[in-house]
Amino acid sequence: MLASSASDLASDPTAPTTYCNLTSTAIHHCVKAIASLNAATSSGVDSFEEVNVMLATCFILLFQFTLLSDGLVEYMTFIRGTIAIAMCMGSQQIKFIFRELWGNQDINSMELALQQTPLIDGELAKSACRSIESLWPLCKAQGELDMYGALLSTARSLITSSEDAYLSLRSIYNIFSFKMTHENFRDLTRTSNEIWNAILAHLVAL
Repeated sequence: MLASSASDLASDPTAPTTYCNLTSTAIHHCVKAIASLNAATSSGVDSFEEVNVMLATCFILLFQFTLLSDGLVEYMTFIRGTIAIAMCMGSQQIKFIFRELWGNQDINSMELALQQTPLIDGELAKSACRSIESLWPLCKAQGELDMYGALLSTARSLITSSEDAYLSLRSIYNIFSFKMTHENFRDLTRTSNEIWNAILAHLVAL
């Protein structure tokens, strides 16, 4: 919580300039939190309270990385982390404090708003499709092809339905958070991999 709070204060453009110094403080507390989380994960899941604290830690760090300009890889990593801990909890039949976060509860609560969401500029959506289509000759590995297909499907949905595009965007998250192997995710997040860098750039743009 200290890490996330410091990042929040440092990212506020209206905050005093002295708050900018909180970035290093935020990273310091983040590193300590990750170290504690890794230690707890290595020792195993023992209780309802402990494992839900671990899950809460993943969520807090996840939100912190949305506040960092270079936190994309860490953001994606902690999405995978929340899924991994949740699966461990499920296998041991440990109850979730955050039970409303799983399933389609969020979709159900936003259904009316999604239906009323207007279309974005059609030419912008078509430009996105053309840009993503240009990645096709570069994609060779199955993980690359899966992400390419999901990105293109999402961009095409933007032309006809913002609701369908939002639902399609969720499928991209499913690929890298749940379906993708550790090896493919490692390739995806390796900065020297130019193909994956291009795919991630299009994901951020979407």
